Amino acid sequence: MRPIALEFEKGPRGAAGMSETRQPIRLIGLALGLACLIATSGSLVAVASNHWYDWFEKKVLVVEPGRLVRGAWQRPAPMRRIIEREKIRTVVTLVGTSPLSQRYRDQEKLLREMGAQWIIVPVTTSRPSLEQMAEEADLLADSRLWPVFFHCIAGHHRTSLALAAYRIRHEGWTAAQAWSEASSMPWARSDADSEQDRRLVDAFAAKTTGERARR
Repeated sequence: MRPIALEFEKGPRGAAGMSETRQPIRLIGLALGLACLIATSGSLVAVASNHWYDWFEKKVLVVEPGRLVRGAWQRPAPMRRIIEREKIRTVVTLVGTSPLSQRYRDQEKLLREMGAQWIIVPVTTSRPSLEQMAEEADLLADSRLWPVFFHCIAGHHRTSLALAAYRIRHEGWTAAQAWSEASSMPWARSDADSEQDRRLVDAFAAKTTGERARR
């Protein structure tokens, strides 16, 4: 972008400054120019961001080769690549979504075409209940479903909580171990939302320990 030059003139008393008559016009023009530039840049970024995921995978990570792959909700082209590359047999969706939505229809059509099983755990809030976490863990541990691709919308909170539940319930990890894995993801953040996730992992581990002790 070319630099914007501000021209200065001698004021009525010889001081350095913009002329009184031209100053408001120039400032208004500069402001309008900057506003247009910002608006245009923002629109281009939004368009690029929106279409980027038409072709590229979003937050995809192989957790256990041949068994578990995590990610966000994918658009058809990248989802097809994931299924083909990882030989995905089952897709576990960790969010409730309307069958009328475009993302639902796109995924249903693709999975039917590719012969993959689709299981939905209808988590309707940003976090599952402890009972839903147990259900998710059991699905991820079911070898009849492997390889599994499991995902929520953004591939962050609900997906990490499902993996933590699997680690605790079926692999004997502690809450600290499961949370260490979840918080080490490249997109993980240290904020109030993450703190709520950590407390949920602690609660699930405590519940699981209690259930084992009663057996």
